[in-house]
Amino acid sequence: MIELENNGETSTISCSSTVYENYNTTIDKPINADDIGLYVTKKLSAQDFSLLNRLLTEPWIPSSSYISPKINQNGKLRSVCQHVWLAKYSWLAYSEMHQGVYCRHCVLFSRQGDQHSLGQGYDGANVVSGQLGGVQKLIRDVVPRAVYVHCSNHSLDLVLAYACSLQLIKSFFGTVKSIIKFISSSPKRKKLLAQAIESTTTETRRRHLVRLCDTRWVEKHNSIIVFKQLFLGIIVALEYFVDHGDSETSGLSRAYVKALRDIDFAIPLGIVSRVFSITKPYVEQLRKPTCDLIKCYQRIEQISTYLAELIYDNNQLDELYNEFVTFAEANEIDIYLSRTASCHHKTTKCYFKH
Repeated sequence: MIELENNGETSTISCSSTVYENYNTTIDKPINADDIGLYVTKKLSAQDFSLLNRLLTEPWIPSSSYISPKINQNGKLRSVCQHVWLAKYSWLAYSEMHQGVYCRHCVLFSRQGDQHSLGQGYDGANVVSGQLGGVQKLIRDVVPRAVYVHCSNHSLDLVLAYACSLQLIKSFFGTVKSIIKFISSSPKRKKLLAQAIESTTTETRRRHLVRLCDTRWVEKHNSIIVFKQLFLGIIVALEYFVDHGDSETSGLSRAYVKALRDIDFAIPLGIVSRVFSITKPYVEQLRKPTCDLIKCYQRIEQISTYLAELIYDNNQLDELYNEFVTFAEANEIDIYLSRTASCHHKTTKCYFKH
């Protein structure tokens, strides 16, 4: 049973074949091939992927002038389907064949009995993903076809974590985290940072940094993107702390200013913020209960292509490098190579591309 709401009224409908008392005439015209009702008793296989994709994303829907049949519900005649339902609930479909509404996923993937369960998904914790005693193993002992799939959002987190395991990137994140903690731990420093940001940028209304969380990658996305947006304000605030802080504050601030203006920090900041600005919408989307996995999958394929171009396409790399140079000049960052980097790369551009 499904409960749908419209204009404050709740209607209860059944996600099954004709179970209502129908007050319309029988349909005698040809049924559209994408009518969801054609597949109520039909079993589709993996070879029918294109059909499954079409039925999930674009099943047949009645025109706005279509008059759906009436049913007797608690002594009142009600329409089997209202157009507002189909617009509001993306998982709902109407069948002209059976003159009723269906959950698309129930029709295409669910059959009577647990033996027809086709999947299960969790994060990577051993208690659920363990191959010997995990929840997924216990379920597969009963339902062999219920294939375990790692949580998509958590998988993306792990990919990003692996990509950020390079020593240069790890040092970059460590510096960002230390600076954010240093400023956020003092109300006076936070206030001075807000004033510095207000005097240096008009592109954002944000006046505070976002804490860098080690485990929640969507927060890491926000933290790095905001850090770059407020970069000049952070520099100005730290330079003020150098001149007006106590000995400990002055010493730490001096070290942080030096670190921020180092090419080994500026390059990761430019690259990581660019990648995070691309992946952030999808990390957020994968966390939503309304996430459409098919659309997400299609978009992530596009992201993969774009990121590959960012690595291997010289035009994309040149564009990213030019963006880095502009940022460095605007923030008085010396783009000459450090002694360690110059041992392996002849120019700053070669170092950047590496």
